[in-house]
Amino acid sequence: MDGAVWALLIFVLLYVMLVGEWIHRAAAALAAAVAVVFSGLLTPARALAAVDWNTLLLLFGLMVLVSLGEEVGLFPALASWVRRVAGPSPWAAILGFISVVALLSSVLPNLSVLLIMGPALFTAAENLDLDPVPLLVLAIMASNLAGLATLVGDPPNILIGTAAGLSFMQFVTHLGPLALAMVLVVLAYARLSLKPQRQVAPRWHPNTIPHPRRGWALGLVMGATLAGFMLQSLLGLPVGVIAVGGATLALLLVGGDVEHHLGQVDWGTLVFFAGLFVVVGSLVQAGIIQTAGEWLLAQHLGPALPVALMLATAVCSAVLDNIPIVAAAIPLVLGILARHPQYGLSLWLALAIGAAVGGNATLVGASANLVGVGLARTRGYTLSFGTYLRWSLPVSAVTLATGLGWLWWHGGVGR
Repeated sequence: MDGAVWALLIFVLLYVMLVGEWIHRAAAALAAAVAVVFSGLLTPARALAAVDWNTLLLLFGLMVLVSLGEEVGLFPALASWVRRVAGPSPWAAILGFISVVALLSSVLPNLSVLLIMGPALFTAAENLDLDPVPLLVLAIMASNLAGLATLVGDPPNILIGTAAGLSFMQFVTHLGPLALAMVLVVLAYARLSLKPQRQVAPRWHPNTIPHPRRGWALGLVMGATLAGFMLQSLLGLPVGVIAVGGATLALLLVGGDVEHHLGQVDWGTLVFFAGLFVVVGSLVQAGIIQTAGEWLLAQHLGPALPVALMLATAVCSAVLDNIPIVAAAIPLVLGILARHPQYGLSLWLALAIGAAVGGNATLVGASANLVGVGLARTRGYTLSFGTYLRWSLPVSAVTLATGLGWLWWHGGVGR
C-alpha cells in the first residue's frame, strides 16, 4: 500500500477513535504513533524529531505550577475573594466567576483552570438557586475564548506559537483585544439569559490561604514565569524552558511532596500530544499536507485566503476536536507561507481564531468542553450535547462574526 494511503488511513482511524471515545485519547494517539513507525512511514529517529518538545515542556511546567497552587490553597482563596467582592449582588457573583475563569485561562491552561474553579462555580450557582449547567457552559466558552489571547492559554495556541515562532507578547498584541471582545460577548449573554432565583446572594465565609508564606512564594514564582513569557524575545529562551524553569524554582521554594506534584501532571495529555505530533509528521513525510496546500492555493482565493482558512478551521473544529485540526493545519500553513510569504501573520491568526471559535461551538470541539461533562457528572448533573449546543450557538454565531470582522480590519483581508 502507498505510504500516503497508509498515513491518511492511520490519521482517519485516530480521528474515529477520538470522536468515538472508545479508548483514552492518549492510548489512541500512542497506538497511532506506533503504527506510523511499524509501517515504515517514519523511522524511530524521525518520529522523535517530529515531536514538538517545546510544547510538551510548556504544558508540563504549567501543570506543576497548577498542582502547587492547589496544594497551598491559592485558587480556593481566589474563589472566596470573588464571592466576598461580589457582596449581595447575584449578578456580580455570576459575572465575577466567569471573568475570573477567563482571566486565569489567559495565563494558565484552560483545562486546569476549569478543574480548579469548577467546584466553586457549582457552589455559587446552587446558592443562587440557579441551574449550574448553563453557568458551566458559559464559563467554558469564556475560558476557551480568553485562551485565544496568549500563547499559553489554549492548546491550539501553544501549537501555533511554537510552530510559527510567535512570542507571548505577539499573541497578546494581535489577539488580546479580540479575545477580550469575545469574552464580553459571553458576559453579555450571561446577563441576558441567566435568571438567578434569589435576589440576594448568601454571605460567604472567608477562605484564607492555609500556607501564606508558601502561597506568597508561589505567587512570586508565577509572576516571574509570566514575566519570562512576556520577555521571551529578550531572554532568547523557548517558552518551554521558561515554564520548566518556573516549575523547578517553585518546587525548590514552595516545597511539598515532589512526587505528588509530578503525579498530578496530566501525563495522558502529554502522551496524546506526543503521539499526535508523530501522526502529523507522517502526513508531512507522505506529502499529503503539501498536496492539500497546493490544492488550496489553486483556488486562487487571493486576499480572502485567511478568511477561508479561518472558516474551514472553525467548521472542522466544531465537528472534531480542534487540537488535531490545528496540528494537521500547521504544516499546511508553513507550506503556503514558504511559497507566498506575503500572507505573513494573517494565516496564523486566522488559524488560531478559527480553532477558538469552532472549538467553542459544540461539546466535542475542544478538550475543555469535555472536562465540563466530567465536572457536571461528579456533582450529579448532566451536560448533554444538545444542552451545550443550545447555550453555545448564539455565542458562537456572534464571536464568529466578530472574528471575521476583526480579521478583515486587522489584516486588510478583502480590501
